[in-house]
Amino acid sequence: MSESEINGIHLSETQRRAAIDLKCQIAATGSAFIQELNSPWTQTNNSTNQSQAFVTNRQALASLPREYTQYLQRGRGDNVIVDSNPNLADGILKYVEDPTLRKTVYFNSRHGVSKELLFNLEKMVGTRDQLAKVLGYNTYSEYTLSSKLIETPEKAMTFLKVTMIIFINNISSIPKILIIILYNPIQQLSNETRDLSDSELNMLYSFKCKTELTGDPVFQWDYEYYSNLIRNKSVQDLNAPTSAELSEYFSLENVLEGMSRVVHQLFGLKLKQIEMRPGESWNKDVIKLALLSRDEGIIGYIYMDLWQRPNKASLGVNYVMELGYRKRNFNLVTGDVPMMEDYNVPKVALVCSFGSKNQTNQFRSLLHHCDLEVMFHEFGHSLHTVLSRGDFQHLCGTRGPVDFVEIPSTLMEHFTWDHKILRQFANHYSSGRTLSSEMINAYKETKDIFKGIETQKLISLAMFDLILHGKHPNIKTPSEIMSILQQKNLKIAGDVGDSFLSGFSHLYFYGSSYYCYLLSKYNSEKIWKNFFGNGHKVNREKGEQYRRKFLQKGSSQTPQSILNHFTA
Repeated sequence: MSESEINGIHLSETQRRAAIDLKCQIAATGSAFIQELNSPWTQTNNSTNQSQAFVTNRQALASLPREYTQYLQRGRGDNVIVDSNPNLADGILKYVEDPTLRKTVYFNSRHGVSKELLFNLEKMVGTRDQLAKVLGYNTYSEYTLSSKLIETPEKAMTFLKVTMIIFINNISSIPKILIIILYNPIQQLSNETRDLSDSELNMLYSFKCKTELTGDPVFQWDYEYYSNLIRNKSVQDLNAPTSAELSEYFSLENVLEGMSRVVHQLFGLKLKQIEMRPGESWNKDVIKLALLSRDEGIIGYIYMDLWQRPNKASLGVNYVMELGYRKRNFNLVTGDVPMMEDYNVPKVALVCSFGSKNQTNQFRSLLHHCDLEVMFHEFGHSLHTVLSRGDFQHLCGTRGPVDFVEIPSTLMEHFTWDHKILRQFANHYSSGRTLSSEMINAYKETKDIFKGIETQKLISLAMFDLILHGKHPNIKTPSEIMSILQQKNLKIAGDVGDSFLSGFSHLYFYGSSYYCYLLSKYNSEKIWKNFFGNGHKVNREKGEQYRRKFLQKGSSQTPQSILNHFTA
């Protein structure tokens, strides 16, 4: 009922028709926006960039890996032509020592999105603002957050600012009741982000000064290069594995076995691959898994479509194919969960776009750890869907607010870093040797070496999303908004440009709600630490409580009540 009221069931017929028409326009424009994001780059469609290609000596790019040199155009003699191809720009900014060359490439590529993309973004945001006003709200952020866990744009922005500022050691001695009075429970994210990012920036500055001997600040075109140098040095100092070396422990066969072990350990269930029916699959590589219960039989299906292919979007997503709902015996509804014999079996598709497929046998494919994280993240959504058990499908699974349904998925990411979990399935593909705790811990330490700055980037994107969908029209361009935010939050000098938009599909899918990743991270870390004991209490007793009190509820109760009851 609340959802219907928010979406205008109380309005006049004329207003309701206007709202429906605006939603259709948003869907059409949003689809066009996403299509532009996924369009391959060409010099002709890069029409917002007025800079010209330039010529440089091939020797100046000697440190550029081969995967990037393929984008260079041959010039006269030993010269090559460098255009604003985003893939080439990424490689030069990360691997080329010459700061003048990096600066030139940065300025040539910072405005690298098409005019069509910017047009569709502006149109989508404007139409969303019209929709909000038809529905009686001041802004689209106010409208869309009214049904979310965080409730208002003001609370979301305050949460992000607190996330950015609070340093855990500075509040560890403050009484909990005082923290609640000052920040409210949702703003207790005791993150060292501000102090941490400042420390990391100082490290970058020190490294740059020793290399360039100029005393200049760290610019936008410096970050990727110097962070990569420092990270590589850290890998050597810690004797940490590279991403490729670590992937040798994560064959797809091992990962699927690991997922099955996790659901058995938590819920007493089993994942089993089963045959497709004729015509059931949309691609020959799709894997069909049944989630099995000894007492109830099949309680859900998960279809895994993991590999990149032409015209397939490059993202990880959990698509709901069929939700669960009570099919019969409605006269027996008493508040108890439906039995599977009376229940529609839910189906989901876990879709990724990994590029490491073994062409002979996909189960021997080696996944990078970042791929493992994506799989477990989406698997968290899958479990939320198939383990939900309610009478009505619109109240089951992941149909709730996005800042609530991201909690189970973010929680599953913790399993990919915990050696107590990994040692159960992470075995070397050829030697059979089990992944050691030293290897995974060293890899994580090198990965997190710029955790503060990377978190500040997420905070800036989340703030940008809220501002873009706030008071309309905004007198500043997306590039100007993001530049102000990054220079304030990250303290890295230089105009950001608009190229960041090319990877920001969340502006359509999660409009005004990008903050939810940080909020869900906060809530999932609380659950992992306080409920699962940092991995020491991953057992059947805890799993059953998690299933009954959280996953099974779907969105049949308010998110805050489910969260409060579960974390009490």
